[in-house]
Amino acid sequence: MPVFFIEASFLKNLQWKSFWLRFTKRFIPPRLHYYSWTIYDIQYVFLLILGQVDLLAWLPYGVIHFTLPFLTSAGLWWYGPPGILPVFSKSFGYMNLAGVLTQLVFPCSPPWYEYTYGMNTPAEYTMPGHPGGLARIDKLFGTDTYTKTFSGSPMVFGAFPSLHSGCAIIQALFISHVIPKSKPFGFAYVMWIWWACMYLTHHYMVDLVGGGFYAVVAFWCAWDYLPSVNKHCRNRWDYIKEKNSVLLTTDNINDNDNLLFDSSKFNNNDEYEIEIATTISEGTDLAALTNSESSSKSNTSIDTIGQSFHEIKLHSSNL
Repeated sequence: MPVFFIEASFLKNLQWKSFWLRFTKRFIPPRLHYYSWTIYDIQYVFLLILGQVDLLAWLPYGVIHFTLPFLTSAGLWWYGPPGILPVFSKSFGYMNLAGVLTQLVFPCSPPWYEYTYGMNTPAEYTMPGHPGGLARIDKLFGTDTYTKTFSGSPMVFGAFPSLHSGCAIIQALFISHVIPKSKPFGFAYVMWIWWACMYLTHHYMVDLVGGGFYAVVAFWCAWDYLPSVNKHCRNRWDYIKEKNSVLLTTDNINDNDNLLFDSSKFNNNDEYEIEIATTISEGTDLAALTNSESSSKSNTSIDTIGQSFHEIKLHSSNL
């Protein structure tokens, strides 16, 4: 039995080595496959990693930026309290509207303009846009997607404020409001997209700070309209269950207006102050009412209380 186990293990390793050999010969050039590696070849690994920087900048700027608003909306709807999605949508929309209006009134050139036309060339709207560093992505994938998109964009000088920065920050603020533990991830994403905007020569640092200012102002304006977040509710259905339970309790109280005080739940040696909510109608003698209320508030034994009431506030003197 042990012999069979050793032979089976040996055959399994042999099959794996055979598969790996066929795989490397098929996808790796023979010259690289039989190359004798040395410690000095680490430089090529470093250059390979460094070459992926274009992709690291392209992901947040050209992919995540356009998909994250939909994911954020879905996440706020599911994990946030009911009513937070309309507040986010309006804040997000008005922030972008204010940013575009600012770009039209106060046009600013991005960094690629300096690299393409120089600092002494007068800017005019007849100039076509430029993809900046995203041109390398088109070259990498063999497409002209970003070249066509930015060349035909009507907003050539819309660098300030950076709506890439504004969108990232306002989404991070709303998500961290619902899920406080996500703050480090939101901060990391904002720093990531800030770096990408500058690396791809689409924005200066002042543009990013300006976009962040627009996002903070939009979130501040929306603060009073945000529904309360309950840390014990994990998703939307927990909020709905909590609301239904509160409504059910309220209905039960309204159906039983005459509630009797259960003295068995309290210590007879304790002293309590009982306040009965009273509705005052027009023509009521306030002086007589005040005297009656002051006389009814007295330190008394719990067992002597049999009066019905609508709302009771208990303040124990032994707390």
